[in-house]
Amino acid sequence: MQFNAVKYFVKKYFQIIILFIIGSAFKYV
Repeated sequence: MQFNAVKYFVKKYFQIIILFIIGSAFKYV
């Protein structure tokens, strides 16, 4: 069981989603 790896991956994925949302928001401004 590699829970640490999963946690790290989810964290990275979440950061990418946040950056994508922020980028999209700035595009519409």
